[in-house]
Amino acid sequence: MTSPARPIRPTAARLAGVLAILTLVWVLTGLAATPGWAATTPTPDSTTSSTTSPVSVRLISLSPEVTRPGDTLTVVAQLENTGTQDITSPVAKLAVAKYRYSTRAAFSSWEALPTSAPLGTTVQSVPLPDILAAGATTSVTFTIEADSLGLLTGQVGWGPRGMSVSVTGEGTDYPTTTALGVLRTYLVWFPVADEEVTPVDVSVLVPVVGPAFDPLDPETSAASLAEDTDKNGRLSAVVSATEGFPAVSWAIDPALVGPTTGGVDEPATSPAATAWARHTLATANGREVFALPAFDQDWSAYAAAGLAPPERAALPAGLSTWRTDLSWPAQAAPSTSVLRQAAAQDAPIVVAAPGSLAPDPEISYTPTGLTTVATSTGAVTALLPDAELSSQLSAPSQTSPAAARQRVAAELAIVARERPAEERAILLTAPRSWTPTPEVARAQLEGIDSIPWARLMPVSTLVDTPVPDLPRTSPATTAASAGELTQDDLVALAETRTGVQLFAQVVPDPTVLTAPVDAATLAATSVAWRTDPAGRNAAIDRLTAAADATTSALSIVSQSDFTLISAGSSLPIKVHNALDQEASVTVALSPDDPRLVAEEPVTVVVPAGSDATARVPVRAVGRGNVTVTVQILSPDGTVIASPASIGVKVRADWENLGTAVIAGVLVLLLGGGIWRTIHRGRSDRRASAAVVEQLEQLEHLEQGDVLPADLLTTTAAPDDTVTPNTPETTNDGAPREQHREH
Repeated sequence: MTSPARPIRPTAARLAGVLAILTLVWVLTGLAATPGWAATTPTPDSTTSSTTSPVSVRLISLSPEVTRPGDTLTVVAQLENTGTQDITSPVAKLAVAKYRYSTRAAFSSWEALPTSAPLGTTVQSVPLPDILAAGATTSVTFTIEADSLGLLTGQVGWGPRGMSVSVTGEGTDYPTTTALGVLRTYLVWFPVADEEVTPVDVSVLVPVVGPAFDPLDPETSAASLAEDTDKNGRLSAVVSATEGFPAVSWAIDPALVGPTTGGVDEPATSPAATAWARHTLATANGREVFALPAFDQDWSAYAAAGLAPPERAALPAGLSTWRTDLSWPAQAAPSTSVLRQAAAQDAPIVVAAPGSLAPDPEISYTPTGLTTVATSTGAVTALLPDAELSSQLSAPSQTSPAAARQRVAAELAIVARERPAEERAILLTAPRSWTPTPEVARAQLEGIDSIPWARLMPVSTLVDTPVPDLPRTSPATTAASAGELTQDDLVALAETRTGVQLFAQVVPDPTVLTAPVDAATLAATSVAWRTDPAGRNAAIDRLTAAADATTSALSIVSQSDFTLISAGSSLPIKVHNALDQEASVTVALSPDDPRLVAEEPVTVVVPAGSDATARVPVRAVGRGNVTVTVQILSPDGTVIASPASIGVKVRADWENLGTAVIAGVLVLLLGGGIWRTIHRGRSDRRASAAVVEQLEQLEHLEQGDVLPADLLTTTAAPDDTVTPNTPETTNDGAPREQHREH
């Protein structure tokens, strides 16, 4: 016997009913989250998108942006007939999808749906009174009570819904049932108190960098900078779009707004650039600003080449409050070599590209945009921008300020709902080439700053947020990017700069020579040149020519060969100085043969635009032809100018030989004089007859002759003299002959 069926208890029945309702709500929510109710609608197709529709629909305003129970929703749209046919009996319709989006993927697909896809539930239709003629523009206003929309309340109900404005009408080729134009935007329903929601911290970091700049081509560079800083220029738009939001952080190239160290003039060479720089500096006061390397050097290129970038100079006094611990690589994703370099350069906060170092795909929520990467040079804090929201900031899919604002606010609502009780922080960035429409960007930032589920915060807030412990993709070991400098280029630039720095040691004010080359070297490595490699090559050629002109300003004056005839002497070396200031140089000689030895180098001061001679001592130790290399040295012994070669004929033995010859000649002359004196007799000026007679006696004795007796007894009186050329006379004056007998 079977037992009778037991009736269902009322409590159980009610519970089953509630579960069924919740299940139905869940299913419907899931269906609403599916783009265009995917089971019954086509996928997005560019050929059927609203861009090909004859009517353009633009959102002018939506208020309030945060719609709460009891609000009156007002939507104003602009309609433009972009086709060639008039539209009769036009009707504008406002529709709302009743179920909120629960995932970011489903949310982002709403805008991409074709005009033929479902638009939601029509909540109001407004017939337009006139024909919408080809090329004509009109506006339409919808006003509806928020409570009449029938949206869920409480925590389960708050969030974004798809909302649309469409236009139908009659035309030659337009059936009345076809939407001739569609705008897809968002309604954010918020039926809860502000304090019931944990807001998401949103940091916005904007690069403020200029175009490629070459200090050695000031005319072209100034024109390019003037264009960007003009009131309608890109840099003016960046500042205008963000200056009203103190929580927005800037990453600025300091060369744009003030002089770099070393005396380089600021590149603001036009009135527009100067005015922009002053305004930007004033606006930066009190804002969080990160200083990029001067001229926004391409650190990614240095990392890929395995080289360290130039040491960063200290910021000018007026920029001393700017932070210098941030790196912004140009790579699509930072490699480990870039991260190592950032840590080594004391800039361990690294801005990664949107979407890089992505979390595990299994993670179904938006985590804090922050991670830590360990490197061999230290830990690095990587800032990870949100890809979709960063894209909306830099290139909004909705071009009207109101629609762009709703788009960002609606997506942030989904982010906040993913983890309603968890505090998180995300980052939005823009590319270096960002050219915003200021009105649109300001509307987006205002939207972030005015909604209860998000708040604008400086980047430092994100940096100080606890790093979430979750797996992420690892950075590549190394990566080369399109347009970056090669290792050979970077090495050549460094050598050029170092050569001028060494050369400049010889002048009283080295910065006059080094500053232009330093600035041009840094500017040649700017990230901005990646899109113009040919222009960069031209800039490098100008730099090389300028450096060569500087280092060739000191030269050795050409001169003929020398003949060296003494063992110790000096070589006169003339040095020319084409600089505008005096130079203290050391001249050194280097013979190629040991027969000539160069003594210590000689230092000489060469006046500006003039010459000076240095006499360098040398010592000859042999005889031969020697080639001597002449070098100009800096105080530390570095060769700073092109060497010269001179020939030296070493004939040091000529000095000894000449001395011997002269001495021999003198001896011969002396001996000859004595011999002549002896053999030619007494001169009428030099000796008396008695002296001559005594000499003759001595001569005979030396020869062994026997002298006559009369000669042996003959003596001369002491005062017996002979007057030259005067004959002896008698007392009476008559001549008297002398007879000498042998």
